Amino acid sequence: MNKKSTEERIGVFRTVFLIYTILGLHLLLIAGLVLLVIVFRGVFEYTLWILLGGLALLGFSAYRYWRRLKRQGRSLKDTLNNPAFRDRPVEISFMGGIANVKLGAPGGHPDSARALGPSSGETSNPGIEAPEADRSRQFQELNRLLNEGIITQEEFDRARQKLPTD
Repeated sequence: MNKKSTEERIGVFRTVFLIYTILGLHLLLIAGLVLLVIVFRGVFEYTLWILLGGLALLGFSAYRYWRRLKRQGRSLKDTLNNPAFRDRPVEISFMGGIANVKLGAPGGHPDSARALGPSSGETSNPGIEAPEADRSRQFQELNRLLNEGIITQEEFDRARQKLPTD
C-alpha cells in the first residue's frame, strides 16, 4: 500500500462519516419538530382546561390567604396599612414575575427614609432590616451624599435629625 491510497481511504471515510452525521442530525431535527407539533397540539386542544386549572389555583391561593387573614383577625386593608407598606407600592408576582400586579401609588414623600435609601441598583426593605442596621445604612448614605457634594451641610444636619433614634 502506498501513502496516497491510505490518504484517499481516510478522506473517503471522513466524507462518509460527515454524510452520516448530517443525516443523523436531520433525523434529530425532524423528531424534534414532531415532538414540538405534538406538544403544541396538546396545549392548543387543552387550552381551556389549562386556563381553568390556573384560575382554580389562583382562586384557591387567594382563599387560603383570606382565611389566614381572618384567622389572625386582620383584613386586607389592615395589612396594606402596615407601616412597612406605607408610601410604597406593593407588587405581587406570580410564576417568577411572568404576571405582576401592583397595588398603591408609585413614589412617596420626598423626605421619607426611602429617599435616603441605597444607591442605584439596590433595593431597600426597611421592614425586614434591623432598626440599628437601617439607621447605620441611612447615616452612611447621608455621609456619602455630603462627601460627593450632592447635599449641603445644612441639609445633612436636618436629615440626620430626622433619622430614627434607638
